[in-house]
Amino acid sequence: MSKENLLLTLDNRFVDNFQLKIKDLSEGRFVEETNFKIYLKNEKENLSRNPAMFGKHFSGRGKFYLPWVEVYFVDTVKFESREETLSYKTLGLLFKEISSIIPAGGKLMIPYIGHETTDAALRHGAPPVTTEIGYLMWRAGATWFKDWYFSEGAWEGDVKMQGNKPFDEKHRKKNLLSIYEEVSDFLKKDNSNSKLFNGCRQRAKLILDEIITRFPDISL
Repeated sequence: MSKENLLLTLDNRFVDNFQLKIKDLSEGRFVEETNFKIYLKNEKENLSRNPAMFGKHFSGRGKFYLPWVEVYFVDTVKFESREETLSYKTLGLLFKEISSIIPAGGKLMIPYIGHETTDAALRHGAPPVTTEIGYLMWRAGATWFKDWYFSEGAWEGDVKMQGNKPFDEKHRKKNLLSIYEEVSDFLKKDNSNSKLFNGCRQRAKLILDEIITRFPDISL
């Protein structure tokens, strides 16, 4: 399946009360890279004036350059007569859809400029997976996280969070053990930024519960 057709498999899928419309496909910096935009169609069949997501899909190159998606997203989409704020649930479903075209071992990268809650939590030391964006990536299948809080060169672009999908169950368990330790340490800390970290702590507890449910022996 070509990279273009892979993106087009998302076209017309439903997320809550919205239908996805994949538009403006164009070649990126490399032959394997495709720029894309995802618009939403509401129940009245009106297409959003702005995309809910836009970014790049890299289809992979050999065994050393695995596929990835880098995608920006917005919280609000504009329709003909009104604006609609997307719920956290809807955003989570959008993340799952875009993650569905990334194979095992692939990467999902989300720039977080303009997403102040995630930005502030990361700057004050919260584990990436516990932030608003990080937890959306976690729910979409990522088990390894990195905060690219600075650009290392011209190709890296904006500050972003990277989430990798595991290659297999062995790597999944290894990654989850690392997350379990990091998140547990975070919850044990008496942090003065309690208000800022309130959401992070709630998500941290959910993450630990999910890990223990999947691997009951991981906390032993």
